[in-house]
Amino acid sequence: MGHSQVLDSALDLALTAAAYLAMPSHGPKASVVLMRKLGVAVASLKAAISDPEECMSADVLAAVSLLSSYECIKSTHAAAWINHHKGLYRLLEKRGPSRYRSDFERQLLLAAIGVIFTISLRDDYPCFLERPEWQAILTTKPADSIIAEEWTDSWRCLPLMCLIPGILSSCRDIVRNKVSQTPGKIEALVTSASSLRASFLDMAEKYGWKPGRYSPVLAPRNAAKDDWRLFNDAEDQRAANYGNYLSALVIINRILFALRPSADDLEEESRLSSLEIQYLHTFLKTEPLLRKLYLVHAERVALSILLTSAHWTSDRTQDNGNAFDPKAADGGHIIEQWKFDSFDDILCARSVSADLM
Repeated sequence: MGHSQVLDSALDLALTAAAYLAMPSHGPKASVVLMRKLGVAVASLKAAISDPEECMSADVLAAVSLLSSYECIKSTHAAAWINHHKGLYRLLEKRGPSRYRSDFERQLLLAAIGVIFTISLRDDYPCFLERPEWQAILTTKPADSIIAEEWTDSWRCLPLMCLIPGILSSCRDIVRNKVSQTPGKIEALVTSASSLRASFLDMAEKYGWKPGRYSPVLAPRNAAKDDWRLFNDAEDQRAANYGNYLSALVIINRILFALRPSADDLEEESRLSSLEIQYLHTFLKTEPLLRKLYLVHAERVALSILLTSAHWTSDRTQDNGNAFDPKAADGGHIIEQWKFDSFDDILCARSVSADLM
């Protein structure tokens, strides 16, 4: 293949795995071959990351992306997909925005948005992509870019998604700490979340996305077995990106509903959108194992909503702070911590051990 040892070995592993996935069945020899190739790829990566200069190269970033995707496909239960992606997350941030100059490097960054978003949610800190220098990477493209569509169509909601982890972190603080449950802090968070929600809805109106309905941007697809592919096409990508949009919106809805019980219409919207996310994978014509990879982050968000909706819509007690919601007849109370934690644990893959799909 001729790029570099680290990328060649990772690509060799990925292509071999793809070839085996395309087979109706394969025996124990396949596992032996894959383990041998994985060993070569990991050894090459260890050698590359020990070099301070080479570890920041695009080849190493691509190799880490391939290896993390391979491990994710191989082990899709509960938190495995997050654990395998943490090394990729650290490398993406450590490289700094100035290194993402080429189309190739920017595509690697954009392809990892789901990873970055989910790990930021789980580890309870603002996403590094919300900083202005990173936002500039997400919202602009080189003048001579050959992948203009990825910036104008496929990735249009991603800069907004990057703002959600910071808002959710503030919500966690208010729900879990009595000293933070002041009217001023609550109102400020409601204002921020409402503004971000309005931005998403403005974008949805512009592009014809309507939450609560099955994807209007997709036509029904022929799901015949002989039509399945190993890699996604433009329609598959639209399904995945629409899932990203819905998953972002339902998290914002949950933040607002946590603070204002009178916003029960948002909870119903979130439930319908979560059902829609779970339906989206039927539009993908890729192999079943790869469907898990394309929608794994959105699917986890949907699961966190659907498994906790009954608790969240039950009557609230005064267990978690004083009345706040000015629109509720009794003033309303912010969500009880145990209800919030049950949602948060599933969202961040701290609980629920079943496969996502």
